[in-house]
Amino acid sequence: MKRILLIITGLIALTTVAQRNISIEKKAFRFYDQQEWASASAMFDLLIEKDDASASDFAYAIVSAEMQNDTTSAMSLTEKSISHEIAIDSTFYHVRQLSFAQGMTALYENYLLQVKRHIPWMRRVADNYLMDYYTFRNNGPMMISYSELMLKGLPNDVRFLSTLARGYLIENQTDKAIETYHRILTVDPRNYQVMLILGNYYYDLYRENPSNLDNKKNAVKYLTDASAIQTTPYVNNILKSLEDKPSKK
Repeated sequence: MKRILLIITGLIALTTVAQRNISIEKKAFRFYDQQEWASASAMFDLLIEKDDASASDFAYAIVSAEMQNDTTSAMSLTEKSISHEIAIDSTFYHVRQLSFAQGMTALYENYLLQVKRHIPWMRRVADNYLMDYYTFRNNGPMMISYSELMLKGLPNDVRFLSTLARGYLIENQTDKAIETYHRILTVDPRNYQVMLILGNYYYDLYRENPSNLDNKKNAVKYLTDASAIQTTPYVNNILKSLEDKPSKK
């Protein structure tokens, strides 16, 4: 009988805790939806004390803190999420989603800059996400700056090189972009997208100046290499036109 009473008491305690957690969760999301940031922070702080707190829980707490310009709390929550064995990639993803949903893309950018500034050992991770953010924003100067920063650690990373090249194109630094695309092919000789980019680039130059046969030669080379990987009617038509007499504008 004593054992049965202990089991019943335990079940009642668990039920009470579960009900309390549900109540806290409802209040947290209600305060968040109503943009009552201080109250939302207080409720989400209680939620993340649970052993099963998720990356989403921490992200809501972080965004609520950021909305109050509470950098100290946001950074503390970030480090705490890691102590809960939550991948930082997941936390960053959810903070991004929530910030964008609020129409506050700058909040996400500011958060990453704060992480970079206040949590030194996470600086490179934050730089990587900042590079992706500026790529999303088509911010040429920052794409160049952050891709160059990332390339210092991994000079042959194709993704970083591609971001650098795109940043140069946005800034109308075409020569540097083409030089970077050539650099990518030295690292990844079968990069189909880069072959197409270079092939079309030299094809356009040849159409502008049909007397420059070097451009024609380069166009044929890169488009032929691309076609060997994946043939398309578009590329085939260009290659066919390059077999004929010099094209006119």
